[in-house]
Amino acid sequence: MNFLFQVCVLVPIPATLLRAEGFVDGKWQASASGKRFDIEDTGTGEIFTSCADFDTSDIDDIVQSSAKAFKVFGKENPRSRARKLLKWDRLIRQNKDNLALLLTYESGKPLAEAHRELDYALSFT
Repeated sequence: MNFLFQVCVLVPIPATLLRAEGFVDGKWQASASGKRFDIEDTGTGEIFTSCADFDTSDIDDIVQSSAKAFKVFGKENPRSRARKLLKWDRLIRQNKDNLALLLTYESGKPLAEAHRELDYALSFT
């Protein structure tokens, strides 16, 4: 009986892909409380980063900011919106390997599955 094993040695995730704050109203910012929560590598149990812990006191500002951005985006002409979506698509494709690593660290899924998940997401852009 033959078995195929996928051996994966995870490498550090580039610091440029890890953000400790949330992107709210066009900028990276901490939660109002300043609280954070840890993100651990599900394979080793080690903490590899922490993130802003937004709670109910942050929700109104976040929802208002999102609603405002949605209205502004909706008023742009279709060509401008398409350019932004294509840029987003290009950035995901350029960083696909690192994003797949990030998904693997966070969720514990195999690297190949993380790549397939990104391919699926890219099928919508």
